[in-house]
Amino acid sequence: MNNPEKRSDRRGEQREPMTRIDQAATCPHDNCNCDMRYPIDWEQAEGTLWRVTLRCPNCEEISPGVMDEELIQNFDDKLDRRTDNFVRDLRVLTYANMATEVNRFVGLLDEGHILPEDFNFTPNPSGDPLVDRFYGLPRWYF
Repeated sequence: MNNPEKRSDRRGEQREPMTRIDQAATCPHDNCNCDMRYPIDWEQAEGTLWRVTLRCPNCEEISPGVMDEELIQNFDDKLDRRTDNFVRDLRVLTYANMATEVNRFVGLLDEGHILPEDFNFTPNPSGDPLVDRFYGLPRWYF
């Protein structure tokens, strides 16, 4: 391609290089406007320009774009911050779910629904290791 200012996407449309992070992050699909698009493919175009294929996790729109290296780096930093936020939120949810399970277990113990004999493990007579994982587990586990 002779003109680095315009790029053709895979549908044959001309694309101007993106200049702002919100252009890269925001879905162009009508009625979506999700601001969490992420790259699924990229290749160097000319000079400092890159052809990038972006996917929207909300509407699953896949769209091509062109970005320069500075925008790519800024977009990558934004994606890293978002990933850190998701990991933090996942840890909070995991802790909350574990606390709920522990409280449920303690409540069942206090109410007498779990007895010592619930923990008597009898090996599975079939010898199948997959079945052994679940054989003999107390009924409250499921």
